[in-house]
Amino acid sequence: MKKFIKLTTFLITVLFYNSAQSPDYGKYRSYLDYYLGSANSSNLEQGNLYFYIVSQFINFGSRDINLRTIEEYISYKIQFANFFFYIVFITGLYRVLKIYKFRKDNILLLLIVLNFFPPLVAIRIIFKPEILILGLITFCILFIEKYLKTKKLEYLVSFVLFYSLIISTKFTSASMVTILFFIIYRRKFLNDFSNIVLATLIITLFLFGILSYENYLINDIPFFEGQNPDFYNSKASSNFIYNVNFKDLVYKPYKDFHADSMIGIILLETFDDYFHLYWNNDESLFSKAQIPTNIKYVPYLGMSMTLIFYILIIYLSIVDKRYRPFYLSPFIGIFIMY
Repeated sequence: MKKFIKLTTFLITVLFYNSAQSPDYGKYRSYLDYYLGSANSSNLEQGNLYFYIVSQFINFGSRDINLRTIEEYISYKIQFANFFFYIVFITGLYRVLKIYKFRKDNILLLLIVLNFFPPLVAIRIIFKPEILILGLITFCILFIEKYLKTKKLEYLVSFVLFYSLIISTKFTSASMVTILFFIIYRRKFLNDFSNIVLATLIITLFLFGILSYENYLINDIPFFEGQNPDFYNSKASSNFIYNVNFKDLVYKPYKDFHADSMIGIILLETFDDYFHLYWNNDESLFSKAQIPTNIKYVPYLGMSMTLIFYILIIYLSIVDKRYRPFYLSPFIGIFIMY
């Protein structure tokens, strides 16, 4: 059943969404140009592993492609590669939850529900490395937990390798993951494994340096010197963080009416598509296939689900302190981004 649902959701997104029209595809296309032989460098700052693997998916079987269908072919291959990373993610998540002694039927139910979790669907259909990072995170946690149980260095080495790939891929994601790992494991390692922590840190920085240098040779831009378009350089006012447009949330829960409200954007984006980048994108068949009479209710449904989601994670973080960092981890992402 779980395999059928995974395959079904993959086929639906492939048929209804063009990943070659996804956000930032035009920007990241330079990675494909480099790996497919039409550019000498990417001229971007991010790590190359994700883009290299996607380019290999695209390259495999490309000889028989008609130029008239090249965009559909690239979209299919991006989502096929992302589906591969998604399988890596749920495999790692399954094994982590088994270590935490969750019941198998509850784990399988969770994995089924995740197939329809909007933020996860979104990163499965776009051309960005977050889906790779997500898979690496679950295995990092798996390796740490196995090391803590067995004290075998092979698990610590595996963690260092995977974590080095994460922090050399994307700066914002590296910051979020680092803070999460520090919150979860700071007491266990700082109190009992100080020498191990120091050695791990040195080796991680060494590997990060090697990977960053390799990325620099490909990108011609250092990891910390990303070039953003001018429209990314404007800053919101300080009240953006706490401002809420209650009246507009009721009567105008649509794009641009909440550009001055972080809370409003979170409410309308978490379980919906406030910025019209995914299923509300005009280039997406999801948008064209919606039932017109129900479209106006979608933002309210999304807001309701978002409120329930955040109320639940706050409640669970209070009643179940063992997993509090995991429950509250979305707030780490919000803090880093804003």
